[in-house]
Amino acid sequence: MVKGTRVTMREVAERADVSVATVSHVLNRTRFVSRETQQRVLKAIRELNYRPNVLAKSVRRRRTNTVGVVMCDLENPFMMEMLRGVEVVLTSNGFDMLVTNTSYSEEREQSALEMFYGKQVDGIILVPGKGGGVDLQLLVDFGVPVVVLDKQVDHEGVDLVEVTNREGSRELVRHLLRLGHRRIGIIAGPQDTSTGRERLLGALEAAKEEGIPREKLLVFEGDFFKESGAQAVRKFLSLPFPPSVIFACNYSMGIGAFEAIKDLGLRIPGDIGFAIFDDLPWFAYLSPPLTAVFQPAFEVGKVGAELLMERLKKKRNAPKRVVLPTSLRIRYSAGERW
Repeated sequence: MVKGTRVTMREVAERADVSVATVSHVLNRTRFVSRETQQRVLKAIRELNYRPNVLAKSVRRRRTNTVGVVMCDLENPFMMEMLRGVEVVLTSNGFDMLVTNTSYSEEREQSALEMFYGKQVDGIILVPGKGGGVDLQLLVDFGVPVVVLDKQVDHEGVDLVEVTNREGSRELVRHLLRLGHRRIGIIAGPQDTSTGRERLLGALEAAKEEGIPREKLLVFEGDFFKESGAQAVRKFLSLPFPPSVIFACNYSMGIGAFEAIKDLGLRIPGDIGFAIFDDLPWFAYLSPPLTAVFQPAFEVGKVGAELLMERLKKKRNAPKRVVLPTSLRIRYSAGERW
């Protein structure tokens, strides 16, 4: 292929070792194509960076009244609450949903998107593991509306619903500093995700505003999974000068950290303070009750599904971004005045 020339459907067919008609059926979803063949065609499209003619958007597609929902972590109660918000809106509009879990795997995420495309879903709601590794452009090019929840993605043309991650983290760390903490252990999320970056950035901004040197903040980059929270605690508490409080930047890492502190026989907040980004109703009934940043998970899912309905009902074409506010729930786990 000559650089700069437009890739043709025939070139896609040759790369996938199928007929041009089969490529057309996969793209336009006009006839059943086996899962294996469909994957070969979509893989060839990605490799060749094939983009259909804009007229393809006018292809008439059969409405199935189903929506594909791709979640990165169904073990996380925050994600389940988002899913509940999605379900309420879809059900009230007469839509069914197909749900899959990717466990933060971009490979599984891409496979799920392709699977839902093949099943002719009317739209897709995606909670990405990272936000930059999957190809959403094919869906956009063929008029399959996509709504992304929780994390920013490196693709235009999709709707986005997120929360004030940066502001929520900044407010919490400001509270910890005003309690008198001066050495804070932060269990940050992956820095290749928007939530991981923004929550850490908010914490750093709070410290700077309060005149706390950067080196007073101890940062451990976790992976959003429970074990990395436990690892962070063990590392922090092995230091000659451990932190006086630990801030975990998501639910799973926070639970791992909380359990690790308890396993070490330490009292919260007597021996070490603790706070978490993500709040659940039962956090108020733990011993001690947890100081946390609340994010409106149900509303994130609900608003995301409403945006999808707007697209499906042709009420809007331009992509839309909605940012919902977080709030600080002050309890006792971070201590009182130090």
